[in-house]
Amino acid sequence: MQVTLKMAGSPVKLGSRADGLFSPVPWTDDYPASQEWADELETLLEFCDSQGQLARFLPKLRIPRNKQRDATLSELRVALFLHRSGFPIAAWEPPGNNRKEGEYSVRTPEEGIVFTEVKSRGWESELT
Repeated sequence: MQVTLKMAGSPVKLGSRADGLFSPVPWTDDYPASQEWADELETLLEFCDSQGQLARFLPKLRIPRNKQRDATLSELRVALFLHRSGFPIAAWEPPGNNRKEGEYSVRTPEEGIVFTEVKSRGWESELT
């Protein structure tokens, strides 16, 4: 059964992958508030699955903490951007300094490895 959400008065349809994973939608805000965002969510989930990382990211996306969801989506957006730009993911959760883990490391066209830690601010931080 396809979920159609009423966001800001217009119907938003989740893609087949998101529909199967997020029915009912666990978040307390209007995400995804537009069809464009719902389509992007589907693309990010497909990328995550193609990388074998869906099981690792799902718990972070399913919890009703919107800031955690937004940070997780930012990590996936950057990973997809880098991947499409010729910097494929070399490792997920690589070890960093002081026993910390990064989000991923990417491979450069010259076969170098770049450790990546994604930091993001929610849109709420832009409000004064």
